Formats: sequence, structure tokens, C-alpha cells
Amino acid sequence: MGINSELPLYTPREEGKKEKEKRPLLVPKGTKDWMFLEKIKVPETFLQFIPVIAKQKAVEESIEKNGTVDKPIIINPKTHELVDSYSRYYVAKQRKLDRVPVHY
Repeated sequence: MGINSELPLYTPREEGKKEKEKRPLLVPKGTKDWMFLEKIKVPETFLQFIPVIAKQKAVEESIEKNGTVDKPIIINPKTHELVDSYSRYYVAKQRKLDRVPVHY
């Protein structure tokens, strides 16, 4: 019995994954720029806390659905220091995102 060349070499489940990977990233409303996560400086006051699990889950769902965080991370444009949105930063770092949307 030979291989049927008309049949795909992957399952429909794999096909869905390939389509999901090709989808363009959502650009959240208010995004001024995209920045490499490693370039954002996080003040010690933020690093003392772990965001609430409910907030983490909401951000994780956005990343799963849209490929990025749901809203831009707020930074100081001159210093690249995190001003707000630590929960989004925290989850993006956990998920090893390269770049994130930012707002000044």
C-alpha cells in the first residue's frame, strides 16, 4: 500500500495551529510604539509584588487570543522606566514575549 499524495501530511489540528501562527498581532488601542521587553526598566517598588492571579489570567488570555498583551504598557519615554501596567509586563516576561506595545 503506497502513500496517497492527495492526503495532507499533517492533521487538521496541526493545520489550525499553523493558521494561528500566521495571524497578525493585534495592535492594542493607545499603542504609541513597540519595545523590546528587555529594554523596559522596572523600578524596585514593582518588583516587590506579584500581580493578582485574576489579572495574570486576563493578560494570559489576551496573549493566547491576540499574540500580545491587551493594552499597552505605560513607560517613561525618556528613561524607558515602567510607570504602570506591571501585571502586563510581568505576564509578558513570564511568557517570554520579545516585544510589547507601549504608551508614553
